[in-house]
Amino acid sequence: MNHVALSSDQVNYLIYRYLKESSFEHSAWVFNEESKANQLGFKETDIRTGELIRIIQEGLQLRDLAIHARPEGRTIDCHVPVQLIGVHQCDAPSTPSHSTEENMLINDNENERIDPRSSPEEESTKANDVEARLEVMDQEVNIIERERKRDSQNIDARQRDQINELKNNQNDNNDDMEIDIPTSSPSPLYGPPAGTLGPTKKSSSDRASMANPVVYKLESSNHLLLKVPGEELVSFSWKPKEDVLATGGQDGILRIWNIPEPSEKLQEPKKIEYPPWLNTQTAFITWLDWHPIQDDLIACSYFNGLSTVYKINSGLLHRKLEEHRESTLKIKWSPKGLRALTASCDKNVICWNRDGHAMRFAEMHKDTVTDVAWKDDKIFASCSNDKKIFLWDYKMRDKPIMEFAGHDDEVFSIKWDPTKNYLASCSKDGKCKIWSEGHQNPLQTLQAKDGPITCAEWHPKSNDSETLLLTTSQNSGVVRIWSALEGICLHDFSPSKSHINAIEFCSNGLYFATGSADNLLHIIDAKSYKIRESHILGNDIMSIKWNYNCTKIAATLHNGTIYIIKAFLTD
Repeated sequence: MNHVALSSDQVNYLIYRYLKESSFEHSAWVFNEESKANQLGFKETDIRTGELIRIIQEGLQLRDLAIHARPEGRTIDCHVPVQLIGVHQCDAPSTPSHSTEENMLINDNENERIDPRSSPEEESTKANDVEARLEVMDQEVNIIERERKRDSQNIDARQRDQINELKNNQNDNNDDMEIDIPTSSPSPLYGPPAGTLGPTKKSSSDRASMANPVVYKLESSNHLLLKVPGEELVSFSWKPKEDVLATGGQDGILRIWNIPEPSEKLQEPKKIEYPPWLNTQTAFITWLDWHPIQDDLIACSYFNGLSTVYKINSGLLHRKLEEHRESTLKIKWSPKGLRALTASCDKNVICWNRDGHAMRFAEMHKDTVTDVAWKDDKIFASCSNDKKIFLWDYKMRDKPIMEFAGHDDEVFSIKWDPTKNYLASCSKDGKCKIWSEGHQNPLQTLQAKDGPITCAEWHPKSNDSETLLLTTSQNSGVVRIWSALEGICLHDFSPSKSHINAIEFCSNGLYFATGSADNLLHIIDAKSYKIRESHILGNDIMSIKWNYNCTKIAATLHNGTIYIIKAFLTD
């Protein structure tokens, strides 16, 4: 028998790789800081993309076999997929599947059984045979049920022992502490966060609606929580000129939500499912982008390396983009929507025209391409974990027109200023650099003493005749306003005491919002730098986006839920 060698180092490295491949850059960085996963001596080339998902899938297949296989070689013919979480319930435990030879015999017997010319003695004999087979099946089902109940009782006993031990330990430290005891059968829905008015459990009569999204209206009239049971909503994008939000998650389904006003009721979202003829094993959505002009089109990138363009009104697949060999992290339309860019873990950048034709650029990057940014409909930039940034002309695919090198670690985001003359880059080295076409070296390097810069955002109304303003945040919770070309910090303040994961200006430039790891979303006046509003959400805030008219903010949390904040509701 082969021995299995499993260590925590291997598990940590696979988790680290999964977070990076899923574009959870902040989570990957924090996890690596604590686990030192990239210092464990493993080579990225030795591990395939999606290895953690593949191992889990193989484990689920073994669990499926263990649940449904019988000692005599038969298997239970169950159509309910085995889940990673929850107790498996077979939909047809009384109809075990048979081998090919057995099926042939059964079909022959059935043909004989319906012969109207059979004698009463033959019919009686056949009836006895049928009853005997049914009796055997019933015995098999009883054995299965007893084994399931025994396993469930063993699990419940272990849970009770663990809970009692936890209670005893907690009582020794704090007699007033309350312990939540899990039920033997987990609830099919996530419980709402603190302050919600929705129920925490669903009865058996509600199970038919488990696939529908759950919407919790919070006690605050300007909070709305979007949630899909059992799935995480990871990516989202506002429609350019409407209060319509597109969300995508781990189930690979694109959902289109019409976000109502406070006095209106939220309707069920329109669902566009991943095409069944494509590989669905790792088809969760990594990025969404509405077409800037033809707002009936939306582009999606997937973890399995594919990208798609859907027509929202009809719900039909418009284009299938399948040139990448590994996970596609982002897809972005050009300003006029003439082309789209995809960034991938396969180190490639691909430009797609409107008919879906792929223009593959020279493989200059030596590691995962983490971000792409259009300057206009012809020129764009790409950045990578290889610490470099390239500037490309879509007509020149053999080599980039510029190479920017100066960061000491992975570059995870790049953004053009409103004039499209300057490019800001943020890196894992904690620095933000300002680049310009025609200059090999950075014009400025922005760095703070109280912690590395984690994200940066240009003021949308800056122009060449005024000071180009850039807002940055540190993992210490400090926000700074810079005169970017001078490298001078004009103002700094601390809206949060924890890591700030996101900064986003509204389109009119009057306000910007920050989202942090301490669950706080602040709306800040862009002139006075005073906090206009504060919202406490249920988990770490990972990303935020304003709608088209600056009245609502969508925020994704670390637990996969999405909040809709109705800003300035008291005005």
